[in-house]
Amino acid sequence: MSRENFKISYDGPALASNEMDVKDLAPALLALGELFEEANRVLNGEKVKTSVNIKATSPGSLNIDFSLVQDIINQARLLFSSDGATAIVNAKELIGLLFFGCSGGGIGLFKLIAWLKKRSIKSVTKLEDGRFKLEVADGEVTYTNEREITLFSSLKIRKRIEAIIRPLKNEGIEKIKFIGADEQVVEGEIIKNQVEYFDAPEVEEEIIEEKDIEMNLQIVNISFQKDGKWRFSDGNATFFADIIDEEFNSKVEQNEKFFAKDDLLRVNARMRQSIVNGSIKTDYVINKILEHRSAAVQIRLPFNK
Repeated sequence: MSRENFKISYDGPALASNEMDVKDLAPALLALGELFEEANRVLNGEKVKTSVNIKATSPGSLNIDFSLVQDIINQARLLFSSDGATAIVNAKELIGLLFFGCSGGGIGLFKLIAWLKKRSIKSVTKLEDGRFKLEVADGEVTYTNEREITLFSSLKIRKRIEAIIRPLKNEGIEKIKFIGADEQVVEGEIIKNQVEYFDAPEVEEEIIEEKDIEMNLQIVNISFQKDGKWRFSDGNATFFADIIDEEFNSKVEQNEKFFAKDDLLRVNARMRQSIVNGSIKTDYVINKILEHRSAAVQIRLPFNK
């Protein structure tokens, strides 16, 4: 088992009474636990389980004491695995990678993000000594290590960091600092005017599949506005879609076609799936209306042929 203590301190006029609104603090604390879980998963895989425990608080602005605990899931399996126990990033190293920097050229992920100031990274170069050189568009450089680059590149980790820093956006909360077990304070406190640097970046959309399909849809809402989207149901989920069938749209505009809620359409649609910010997104465009059936229920009679 690996255990390491650290402390987070929020400060500002709003915290003069050593109290903080739970609506502000609770999401930040949850994000902190998720940050360590995800960082541990990224660096250690499934070999180690991690948890963040709150300890008794001490007087101050708003000081919260934590204990980061790691447990090896299967020590025997790990002992005989090819990578070996030495590959594990322990609790102390994990805290250093995030807050204070560590051996191997790292400066700490929070400090790296603050240094970038949302500037575009021009280049990343691996040096002979194993460090990584980061150069931004204006020519300024800093040095870090492979593990910090890995954590920096994870959107989930960046979103958790954004949530931890978010209380600084509230009036009366001016700064946050991270304090190690030996009372080491991260160099350069994160202050209110730096908060926007920690907003998680928007990731470009990645198309993973695009194809034409035939499907049966039920009308939920109709839009007669130009370029308006209709709302449909496929029996499982509802979604909005454009109809680009010019013949169909012309007949609707000229009142040659009449529709009602719950009518059924058989259509040819363009289905497009993409990954946006780590989640799958599915969009539809209706290319052609193949068949229209009224939702009015009719009793079938046994007519003679």
